[in-house]
Amino acid sequence: MHATATWRQGYEVLLEDDHGHHLTVDLSPEEGGRSAGPSGAELLLLSLAGSLAISFVQTAHRRGLAFEGVSLTLESDKPSRSTTIERVHGVLRIRTRASASDAEAVLRTALRACPVASLFEKALVPLDVVCVVLVPHVRG
Repeated sequence: MHATATWRQGYEVLLEDDHGHHLTVDLSPEEGGRSAGPSGAELLLLSLAGSLAISFVQTAHRRGLAFEGVSLTLESDKPSRSTTIERVHGVLRIRTRASASDAEAVLRTALRACPVASLFEKALVPLDVVCVVLVPHVRG
């Protein structure tokens, strides 16, 4: 795995990986940028959300927990004078017929298995995610 960062203009930087994916990062207008993409801190939070959602789906599949939908919303606490995220909290919503305790067990396992969550843990950034079970849609 490798990443290349190429400055474009202002604070706008093009990120590319060795699979042909690309993404622009930038600062907000308040920070002197044009908001042409997420900031580095926003990209960290997006990476955590994506990695944790994938870990949850993988764990659910391995454990046979059937679901119709999964949605994860994360929010970070980053005080205005801080240079980094200090805490992350969020809600994972799953549409399933499984019990809340089964869904919560999958979430706990996914949090331990998630490589990006592990990095947050090693950086001593608390991560608090709760699980909300929604009833599947009735088809008729």
